[in-house]
Amino acid sequence: TDIQAGRAKVSGRERYSRNLKTILQVGEVVDDLPLTPLGQTLELVPQQHPATLLPQEPLTVQALFEGKALPNRQIVAVQGQGKQQTRQVARTDALGKATFRLDRSGPWVIRLVHMRSCQQDCQKIDWESYWTALSFSR
Repeated sequence: TDIQAGRAKVSGRERYSRNLKTILQVGEVVDDLPLTPLGQTLELVPQQHPATLLPQEPLTVQALFEGKALPNRQIVAVQGQGKQQTRQVARTDALGKATFRLDRSGPWVIRLVHMRSCQQDCQKIDWESYWTALSFSR
């Protein structure tokens, strides 16, 4: 059972891991490498290269957990800081995909947290949380 199934108020000890990905575009040649899953436990895979998007063009990302689509999870896209920050929230569909309209230029971070009951080596652990972020500039 995962925490989204209604156990959010149950306390316990947690083990967490982070899986981070940054896309750096150097030069004008754009390849499909950023669109390829890396095999991280939890990762966000862009379906379009952020460097090729025009203003107001949507960016779709796919959430993968252990290589499989992660449906019905909240994903947040953030750009800027403080009062200048813009934040968009989306939920993944049955294929683990969510779409954002990146209406501002500059650095963006798209992030997701997935929690579940501990699955292995759980002597002193109740929950496992997996954090991922995809960062890039456009």
